[in-house]
Amino acid sequence: MTMRPHVHLYRSRDFMSEELPIYVNRAIESFDLRQHAHEFLEICYVGEGKGYHYVGETGIAVARGDIFLLPRGVTHVFRPSSATASVPLVVYNCVIGVDALDHFLAAFPGGDALRGLAQSTAHRQYRDRHGEFHSLFQQLHYEYMARRPGRTAALYSTVMLLLLYLLREDAQDQADAQPASAAVEAGMAEVLHHLHAHAREPVRLSDLAARLGVGARQFHRLFTRQTGMTLRQYVQTVRIDEACRLLVQTHRSIGEIAAAVGYQDMPHFNRLFKRMTGDSPRDYRKRSRS
Repeated sequence: MTMRPHVHLYRSRDFMSEELPIYVNRAIESFDLRQHAHEFLEICYVGEGKGYHYVGETGIAVARGDIFLLPRGVTHVFRPSSATASVPLVVYNCVIGVDALDHFLAAFPGGDALRGLAQSTAHRQYRDRHGEFHSLFQQLHYEYMARRPGRTAALYSTVMLLLLYLLREDAQDQADAQPASAAVEAGMAEVLHHLHAHAREPVRLSDLAARLGVGARQFHRLFTRQTGMTLRQYVQTVRIDEACRLLVQTHRSIGEIAAAVGYQDMPHFNRLFKRMTGDSPRDYRKRSRS
């Protein structure tokens, strides 16, 4: 019979007090810390470096901007990518007493909306797409370490903002998971037609998302689901397909064809063409006419 290794349990009393049931640190991760669980809610932010986060028996590759919400009782540990990594794996940890947080949210106007996060039983993972979480964790760490007047109020208010941001991330993910409406599906067909008709022109994801009337994240999800490619991959495919057609059906120079499909940088065009077709433009033309 396989014996499970002993899991160390971190106690709330070792990190926080009744007066301040919040603790924040900035840790440089190593291979010394054992997998552990804790009596409190922990929210972790990867501030620098790369490595792995082992949650239960699952290993998750992590990098700067990854966020984890870990309920009490969940076992986990961070590990750097290697013992000699040039950039250390730095993780901000904000730990909060669950009961104290629940009482605070129950008394705070609108706080009920955030209690679901505080009472989670499974870990959640998020991604800091715009940098606002990094600023929040830096603020949390500064307020905790500086011990300025109003420290407790500052920490509680920043934790509230952190939970609010996480709640909105959950709401956005749920909205993105909803099936697209018929109008959006029709709009996506128009977007694809536009890309084919104007393939040589510069393409901005934000412009296409606005054209469709959705946010950038939802556009990326819808586009990938519709085409099986990212926007960049799709545009490259359309351009190289057109280049292939022009190489076969016209006598224009390779430089003229590259410019006609939107590429001014010939070395880049040649590398991309060979990567996608297996031939250089010259060899492709020669082979198609032999």
